[in-house]
Amino acid sequence: LKNASSDIKQMFKNETDLDITAELRKKLHRAKKEKLEITTKHNAELASYESQIAKLRSEVEKGEALRQSLEYDLAVARKEAGL
Repeated sequence: LKNASSDIKQMFKNETDLDITAELRKKLHRAKKEKLEITTKHNAELASYESQIAKLRSEVEKGEALRQSLEYDLAVARKEAGL
């Protein structure tokens, strides 16, 4: 009877260990899924920001080209006015 009681206790312990292991695996899976979702969201935001930066750089370059063109036109007009 003592051996049977010991065997039953061991079986319950094994089942409890399996339940704990299964629960920990579920938690790990959930954490990995959340990490993947966060990483995906981060990458999408990063791509969006990089796109916005590229557009803004392009606008700055256009503005700089326009400024240089206007400075040249102003220099030509000053030279013509001085003649």
